Amino acid sequence: MLISTCVENRHTHIYKVLSITDENNSLTYQPARAFWSLWKPQTSIQNWTAMASTFLLCSAMFPHPKYRVLLTGLCGAAWYVGGVMAAAVTFGTQYLSTTWSWRAPSLLQFLPSMLCLVVLPFIPESPRWLVYNDRLEEAKQVLVKYHANGDVGAEVLRVELNEIVQTLEYEKSVQKAGFKALIATRPNRWRFGIVAAVSIFCQISGNNIITYYLGTVLTTIGITGVQTQLAINLGLSVFNLLCAIAGSSVCEKIGRRPSFLISTSIMALLLIIVSALTKQFSTTPTTASSSAQVALIFLFYGAYSLVWTPLAYLYPLEVLSFSLRASGMASYNGLCYTAAFFNTYIIPYAMGWSSWGFYLITAGWCFVEVGVMWVYFPETKGMTLEEVDVVFDGVGHVDLDVDVDVEMKGMKVIEGEEVVVEMIGKDGGGGKAKE
Repeated sequence: MLISTCVENRHTHIYKVLSITDENNSLTYQPARAFWSLWKPQTSIQNWTAMASTFLLCSAMFPHPKYRVLLTGLCGAAWYVGGVMAAAVTFGTQYLSTTWSWRAPSLLQFLPSMLCLVVLPFIPESPRWLVYNDRLEEAKQVLVKYHANGDVGAEVLRVELNEIVQTLEYEKSVQKAGFKALIATRPNRWRFGIVAAVSIFCQISGNNIITYYLGTVLTTIGITGVQTQLAINLGLSVFNLLCAIAGSSVCEKIGRRPSFLISTSIMALLLIIVSALTKQFSTTPTTASSSAQVALIFLFYGAYSLVWTPLAYLYPLEVLSFSLRASGMASYNGLCYTAAFFNTYIIPYAMGWSSWGFYLITAGWCFVEVGVMWVYFPETKGMTLEEVDVVFDGVGHVDLDVDVDVEMKGMKVIEGEEVVVEMIGKDGGGGKAKE
């Protein structure tokens, strides 16, 4: 992630894709399943690092402002595309009696990596990265081609480019990229605090009890058949994908704060109900109770996927300024790994101690998250990446003679005068300002 600040994002991503391919091949040809388990954490780290680079390159810093939120959300939803494919493959390989029942899923993971290598040469570099590295003309050409439909005189192009240039010039004059900058000033500490909170909350809000230990969860409610468990896993993956796509489409309309608060509150309430049903099932097991808990698992993960899947990466990328983005997201990933350690080594013992009790504790933790988000999470709805700086710094770093809302592409009143800007991409034409 830190290398991405100095080296082209595409080049670093190619390296990460090749690393993942090599790791998956190593997994496939391990001599025994025990060695596979020992090698798997290294592959997981490579996957998380590459995913962070993907968000940084393809979703947050390159797309047209109008589509940035949707595309970043869909990038998160794509996680479940892989989940559906993995669930389908493992459902099929369960019928293999040889070691290929666990080797085949690892081997097939090289296919998406190869697809990335085919597509990457055609993906343009981030205009913000180009401007930050003094390649202004290249940045302008990218914006002309992809944000202004080839119209070099588009007003929105002029405003967007000036906004990027002026903001990055300010950042370069007051701070350098690096971990130290994350805590150098009060606004930056606020930004970093949000990044840390999101990275932890998205991992230990009850969601990974199901992600990591769905088989254990289903066993505690009387569903022990392997085929049934794999079928539920496949259905849950498809359901999560649909919810994540829906969430990506509406999160800009609802707003970040309401989405986080409502989703996490619903998750907490559902965990309380699951806790009660699990305790009841432990004393008086019934088919109705078991079926109800499966339904609640789907509802819980639906509430998570609608909001946390699209926003878990989008929101940190929004609150971090450009010079902090690489180090901030590197810290984000490090904290995610720390939370993953908790999920791996604490949850099994907690579930063994008392599954219903652990659900109840997790529900209480979700309410703590709601309190933190209520106090510290600002709204960034309808803002460009540069405009978010005003929320944290108290002042903007852009001085333009014509203020254009490049996010909404609509009408804005400035000092008593109406400024109307045509929507780039709506009818294929370029943007024109009328004063």
